Amino acid sequence: PGQVAYIIDNYYTNVAVQRIKGLDLRLSYRQELPAGAILAGIEGSWLHSRQKNGSGFDYFDLAGTIWNPPSVRMRATAGWDGHRVKALAYLNYLGGVQDRRTLPYRNGASMVTVDLSFSYSTPSNAGWLQGLRAGLVIENLFDEKPPYLTPAAFAEPYDSTNYSPIGRYVAISLGKSF
Repeated sequence: PGQVAYIIDNYYTNVAVQRIKGLDLRLSYRQELPAGAILAGIEGSWLHSRQKNGSGFDYFDLAGTIWNPPSVRMRATAGWDGHRVKALAYLNYLGGVQDRRTLPYRNGASMVTVDLSFSYSTPSNAGWLQGLRAGLVIENLFDEKPPYLTPAAFAEPYDSTNYSPIGRYVAISLGKSF
């Protein structure tokens, strides 16, 4: 015992009670036309979660706080699904999260992004090109930045669990089925 320099007591906290309730909703529409179909939809989730770590502790919120899921998340879709061409646009909403690391608590901003997706498939009479599919995806079209949090030691200045720091992302794909 005389040679012990440090004792590190790093253990997980047991949760005594967690109360979680939520609602998921999805509405979609598809109108068939001779040349393809018009697509539209909206989906979203609402989450309320609370926890207490023991019988002598009060409940505290989880959903809507940093590094936990936001209380509200939604996505709207609109597009065209043709015989060989598919084009979709997405509007994404991610609710803000509260930063409770310091007093007073700070409310983080919500984030809205736009994604686009295009693809083209060659016709069935295209010879050796038959079965070829080319695609283009652009995520975060307007290069939105994640909501800024007050910097803290050993923590990035944004909620890395919910928001991506990458910004605009472009992907090109080419595939062939046989």
